[in-house]
Amino acid sequence: MKDRIFLSHKGANKPVIRCYYRALGAAGFRPWLDEKDMPAGTNPDRGIREGFKDACAVIFFLTPDFKDETFLKDEINYAKEEERAKGDRFAIITLILPQAGNAGKPTVPDLLRQYVWIEEDNHLTSLAKIFEALPIRLGRSKWRTEPDDDELDAALRSVKGKIESPADGDTVAPRECRVSGVVEAYNQQALYLFTGGAERFWPSARIKANLEGRWTGQVNLGDRFPTATIRLAAVDPNMAAYIEVYRSQAGHMKHGGMLIPRFPVLLDTIKVKVKLSKK
Repeated sequence: MKDRIFLSHKGANKPVIRCYYRALGAAGFRPWLDEKDMPAGTNPDRGIREGFKDACAVIFFLTPDFKDETFLKDEINYAKEEERAKGDRFAIITLILPQAGNAGKPTVPDLLRQYVWIEEDNHLTSLAKIFEALPIRLGRSKWRTEPDDDELDAALRSVKGKIESPADGDTVAPRECRVSGVVEAYNQQALYLFTGGAERFWPSARIKANLEGRWTGQVNLGDRFPTATIRLAAVDPNMAAYIEVYRSQAGHMKHGGMLIPRFPVLLDTIKVKVKLSKK
């Protein structure tokens, strides 16, 4: 998702920009700041261009120090390119910071006058106006004990399946493999298990939890693995789950397992990105 918030500024204004970077991050947004998000040795022009590509908004911080016309025009051009490409999913915001001493009041460049611009009274008011101008909104409230999406992805990245053959006419050689696609678990509602790409593993029915908490249901394997026996075990920060997939006499794949909550509040949906690869 292109949801970064690019912070455009002059180096002399770094202290105040860092404050906005921390505030936006603490609020749950993903700001982009060169010193934080551009690794050492990165070509500045290329790094900034990539930062814009990942962004849903840019905030131009204007002070009397922001007078480098070439630098400013380049970033305005990048912003306008992103706006044309992303439409209403990209916002251009200008924040006029208070003048210091006799430096004079900054003016909004002609190229930015048609967009949202904010004259800062204080940081808190400016942040509220920035939130209103952004094209994204934050999701549901989360407990601090719940892992972020990146933490979930990292915790489940090592998930592996095991194909056990031969059994009941299985044609796939025994081996371990990476399991690809998405695993979605809905708390006490349903479980989906499938893979993407050439090898597809698609659910033929929603899988319900019975009174004992075991998951039961049926899924069909694709033509790629018509008679494989697969066992999949996964543990993440919010739940421990064991899923067993096996072939029934009816030709479908059945699977079941135990769901063990670790926290009183589980995520509504857990998605796992993994890939089925041959060895």
